[in-house]
Amino acid sequence: MGLASEVARIEEFLSSLGLDPLQGLTVVAAASLPDISLDPGMGLLVLDIHSPSVLLQVKARLLNFYPGDHRISFIGKGGVTETSLDSLDRWEGKGDLVAIYLPPYPPGRDRTLWGLKKIVAALRGPGGCPWDREQTHESLKPCLLEETYEVLEAIGEGDKSKLQEELGDLLLQVVFHAQIAEEEGSFTLQDSLETICRKMRRRHPHVFGGEVLPGARAVLKKWEEIKVQENKGKRDLFAYPKGLPALARAFKVQEKAARKGFDWSEMEGVWAKVEEELRELKGACQGGQPSLIEAELGDLLFAVVNLARWLGVEPESALNRAVQRFIKRFHYMQDKIEKGGRDMEKLALEDWDKLWEETKNIEK
Repeated sequence: MGLASEVARIEEFLSSLGLDPLQGLTVVAAASLPDISLDPGMGLLVLDIHSPSVLLQVKARLLNFYPGDHRISFIGKGGVTETSLDSLDRWEGKGDLVAIYLPPYPPGRDRTLWGLKKIVAALRGPGGCPWDREQTHESLKPCLLEETYEVLEAIGEGDKSKLQEELGDLLLQVVFHAQIAEEEGSFTLQDSLETICRKMRRRHPHVFGGEVLPGARAVLKKWEEIKVQENKGKRDLFAYPKGLPALARAFKVQEKAARKGFDWSEMEGVWAKVEEELRELKGACQGGQPSLIEAELGDLLFAVVNLARWLGVEPESALNRAVQRFIKRFHYMQDKIEKGGRDMEKLALEDWDKLWEETKNIEK
């Protein structure tokens, strides 16, 4: 069908519905109906519905954005018929169905990436939120990190409801950064989406190309080869994000170095290195030079991470659990102090020690 005849067909549908396209209208073929980028706040005309299977697919996608009782118009060879979205696949004349029209449903925007983008733009725009308007890529870094860890926490707890909420919070951070970049003229959210889509197709030639890879290990090897090609042949053995938590980054760097043969031959050397770094830190503290103290403390932490690797312990998880144990014990002490009518800030050190040992004994 040529362009002129297609335009004439759409104009015929609009005329039968009494619609003015200048008021906002999305026209899409059923086979191309989007899952995420749809804007339910505008009228939607879905064309080329010629089979029951296509009709079912259209209904399933539309229910992601519209309620089942949303009124729609069937456009068939016999004219226009109105019913609800829930009744779409039960329409008796579906063999003659050509298109359907859905009037605007603004609340459906809350289920789209486009809707979230509009909210962030409003927060950042004139008359928006003072706090949101002041934010920068740099100032939002702690928020992004915090939301990422909250997602990980929800996954660790197996709480699907919490995970749903936390993924939304994390997505907000992504859209927020993209909005700032768009205001600066750097890039848009669509640019980021295009970049990741192209990257995923490029790095999965066994899915989106004709290459055959026998298993997961071969896939990982191919992934690394493609990354090297993308970096114009440059291979960085320690190409881990600098923003990765320091313990986790140290652990990964040491693992990679050990695979290349740079490692202790026995456990005694690891223990000796920790003790050596501790002595050097004590010496630096006696000298009182802040930069040297920081350097030696860093060396000690790095050596302890290496010890964790030899012990088969993931240091980030170990420290997180230690923090949780401390919080639990402190809460116990706090409750006991408050129930005794005492002031925490005026408690003697020996009283704190006694309470601490008491909490440890309770855990045994």
